[in-house]
Amino acid sequence: SSAILTQIGPPSMHFGIIATFSKSPNAFGQDDVQFVQSIANIIASFGTWRCVMAEDNFISQSFRAQFGSEVLS
Repeated sequence: SSAILTQIGPPSMHFGIIATFSKSPNAFGQDDVQFVQSIANIIASFGTWRCVMAEDNFISQSFRAQFGSEVLS
């Protein structure tokens, strides 16, 4: 059997893993590994983007609560 296991995101902000399995030995080549890693990188980018947007939204709401919304207009 064969498997590709790829971490999604860097170790400091790990979102999970992508796993691909086959019953055949040596079923995956280097192109397959690179493809799965590319998909993991795309998912990690989206997850990082969501974290940044959530943080930005929190900061904006905190700023508006403190100083009023007309300051950001």
